[in-house]
Amino acid sequence: MTYYEDSSNLDLLAVKTEFQGKGVAQKLVVWLEAVALNAGIRKIYVQARETNKQGVEFYKKLGYKKFAEKQQVYGIESQIRMFKKLC
Repeated sequence: MTYYEDSSNLDLLAVKTEFQGKGVAQKLVVWLEAVALNAGIRKIYVQARETNKQGVEFYKKLGYKKFAEKQQVYGIESQIRMFKKLC
């Protein structure tokens, strides 16, 4: 996480294949949200590759909303940008 005055950015999140589907990422994101909220942060931003449908859906289930798509961030792939208001 990168923290700013009133927002933060989840820079990178990955879970080893053998631990995927066990709630590890969800628990980590919920914990990071709690830490951010405690620090006075009100909005968190995340990004995922457009081709990472599973990642985009993961963030949607946690309440993140798409606000932009940036073209060719990862070479030829687009990046989906999402955010969540914490309160």
